[in-house]
Amino acid sequence: MYWETLPILFWGIYYSFLTIIFITAVVRLARKKKFIIEILVLFFVFAIPIVGFLFSFDSDRPIEQNEFEFFLAQLQTGAAWTIFSVAGYCMLLGWWIKGLTEKRRSMV
Repeated sequence: MYWETLPILFWGIYYSFLTIIFITAVVRLARKKKFIIEILVLFFVFAIPIVGFLFSFDSDRPIEQNEFEFFLAQLQTGAAWTIFSVAGYCMLLGWWIKGLTEKRRSMV
C-alpha cells in the first residue's frame, strides 16, 4: 500500500536538526553543564521521532494524508502522542535558542 509522504528535503532538514541537537547535548553533557536538562533533551531527541513513527503509520491514517496532515488532524482531536510531540518540539526549540543566545553573550 502506498501512502503520501513529505518531501525528502523536509526529512533531511528534520533529521539534521535532531542530529545537531543530539551532538550539542552530548558535548554539553560531557562538559557537565546543566546535567538534568541535557538528559531531558537527549530523551526527547530519541522519543519524539519514535513516538511519531509509531503513531503516524497507524492503520487509521488515510492514504491521501501525509504525516504532517495526519499529525494536525490528530492534534485537533487531542491525541496524547501529538501533545507529547508538540511539548517536546517546543522544549527542544527553546533549549536550542537558549543555547545560541548564551553562546552569543559569551562571545561579546
